[in-house]
Parts: sequence; structure tokens; C-alpha cells
Amino acid sequence: MTCSYAGEHSQAQEFLRHAIATGDVLGVEGRSHVSIVAETVARAEIVRTLAECGLFEEAVRLGGEAIRIAEDLDSPINKIIAYLTLGEAHEVKGEFARAIPVLERALAEVRAWDLNLMTPAVTAALGYALAKSGRVADGVALLEQISSVYESPSMPASRSRSVVTLGEICLAADRLDAATALATRAAALTHEYGQRGWEAGARRLLAEIASRRRPADVATAEAHYRAALAIAEDLGMRPLVARCHLGLSSICKHPPGEAEDHLAVATTLFREMGMQFWLERATAESAAAR
Repeated sequence: MTCSYAGEHSQAQEFLRHAIATGDVLGVEGRSHVSIVAETVARAEIVRTLAECGLFEEAVRLGGEAIRIAEDLDSPINKIIAYLTLGEAHEVKGEFARAIPVLERALAEVRAWDLNLMTPAVTAALGYALAKSGRVADGVALLEQISSVYESPSMPASRSRSVVTLGEICLAADRLDAATALATRAAALTHEYGQRGWEAGARRLLAEIASRRRPADVATAEAHYRAALAIAEDLGMRPLVARCHLGLSSICKHPPGEAEDHLAVATTLFREMGMQFWLERATAESAAAR
């Protein structure tokens, strides 16, 4: 989990696969309640890091297993973690309609058991899925319920991802100043705590905000996109790599042909990973450029 938070996805997956395999070898008779809980957490946590690397089929399969085990245990906290990470995996792929019902189940559990520690992450994730699926007002309503999360002194390292997500909701609502404040805060937090993967996400968000300004701040957008791309490539975060190339394709005008090159890379990656939502965006951009 520490490796996952740091963005060291290959190492995280190695450890988490070992944890899952160890539980499988022990079998039903050799597993204690604690070891079963650990297996649930291992499956849930690997879902997140697999999705960040574009390994969606395995992420969804293991996410389903995590939910089944957590529900068999009837453990609220483990159900919430399993629902949340599977929902986030759907979001990374761009399958927001699939993410919403899973995240709604997570939020229902959070509220039923008054598990306030999980409220920001679950609420932010659900708000983002709603906003990206066209229900922007609903996403903003959830955002406003936890708008103080980025100022909270509790668990600053773990809230970094939520702050990025809240910035995404603001961007979807065209609240560019609020989005900038959140993304800037997220970039500072992630850099301070060495969370390189989430830092790349924050920088990609800053890039998109800059490109949405009127007039667009192309220099700032390009600098953030390239910084995010360098981190994402180093960490093997293929969905983020693709989104950075898509963003660069919309702002790079020189040298001639560079925009087309970025768009071609993005389109190829989206197609390979089955990221239909983003593939359609790239295809539309390609058609508009002709």
C-alpha cells in the first residue's frame, strides 16, 4: 500500500500479488479471520494500482473478488474500501456509468456506519463520476459537502487524491479559479509526501485548467502536461500517459505535425486499453482537425 501511494506501481503489484497468492495457498482451513481481511484489502488495493497502469480486466476481476469476500465477512469498512477502489478503477477507464452505482453503495455504507474517515474519498469519487457523466450539479452538490477537506489537518497524505478529484469536479463545472486552488494544493501535498503518481494527476489537471482559460495559457499548460507525462511514463501509468498526449495534441502547434503525433499516440493507447470514453474524445478531436 505504501508503494501504491508513492506511485511505485510495479513494486506495489508484486507485494500485493504475493499477499493474495499466500492466502490462496493457505486455503479455507488455514486462514484466520485476520488473514481473510488482509486478502480483501490486498485485492482492493491492487485494483487501484492495476487501473492506474491500464490493466483494467484484471482490476475489475479482483475488485469483484474483494467485494464478494468483504460482503461475506459483512465488514462495513472492507466493503467500503472494495466498492471505492472498484469505482475508481471504472473512473480511470472512463466508465462513469459503471462507477456510480458501486460508489453509491460505498457512500451508503459510510453514512450507515458513520465512518467519517472514509467520507472525503468516497464522496469525492462519486461526485467526480456524476460530474463526468453529465450530472454536473449533482457532482458539485457532493463537492460542497466536503469542500473543506483540503484544509483538514487529519491524514494529509491520504487526502491528496481526494483533493485532485475535487479539482476535477470544479473543472467539470467550469469553476476554473476553484479548480486551480485545489489542483495547486494537491500538487503541493503530493510533492511533499512523495506521491508521484498523484502529483502527475494534479499536474495534468493544472494543465487542463490552463488550456481552458480564455485566452488559453498555452505555455503553462504545456509545461504541466510535459511534467505529468514524464512522471506517468516513468511509473507506467498508461491511462495518464494517454490523457497527457491528448491534452498536448490540443495545444501544441509547433513544430508542424507534433499535435498529430500526440493525438496518434493517445488514440492508440486508448484503443489498446479499451478506454472508449476517451477514445471517442480523441476521435472527435482528430475529425475536427481535418
